[in-house]
Amino acid sequence: MPPHWRETIIIPIPKAGKHVSGPGNYRPVVFISKLSFIPHIHYMKVKCNKSLNLLKVFSRFDWEADRTTLLRLYRGAIIFQHDYVWIVWGLARKSYIKILDPIHHQQGLRIATEAFGTSPVESLYVEYNEESLYRRRERLSLQYALQLSSSPANPTFDNVFNPKLQHNYPNFWN
Repeated sequence: MPPHWRETIIIPIPKAGKHVSGPGNYRPVVFISKLSFIPHIHYMKVKCNKSLNLLKVFSRFDWEADRTTLLRLYRGAIIFQHDYVWIVWGLARKSYIKILDPIHHQQGLRIATEAFGTSPVESLYVEYNEESLYRRRERLSLQYALQLSSSPANPTFDNVFNPKLQHNYPNFWN
């Protein structure tokens, strides 16, 4: 976690239908002085690079790990970290998010599959049944929207499907 995120103001908002006496009955809302995705994306890049180092160790010939095992390690160590925060990254600029793409296709997928550096990325995606990070984020967003649409009692339902500020931004929703 970036150090400047640790020094912030936390505003407790009571949960609906809960008594205000217990500390677990509040939702903490955090406001930071500088909202930027760059520190978080660089932090995730460093974290993913550490996971790649682990993958490199297992991919050495003396360990004799097969491609299936390496792909499972890759999906569990690197793709999982991406999926954990995918919905927040939908708010960031595409140029910021592309910082993480080389970790996925140029390093991680090539290490796990022992592919040559000249192999086209698209052929690696097809051959090993992987999605690009962009397509993965899109699929996860659609899955979340479908799951949310089936439960109107969810507190997020109205904010997603009946936005209150829609009249302020008419061109955005067309």
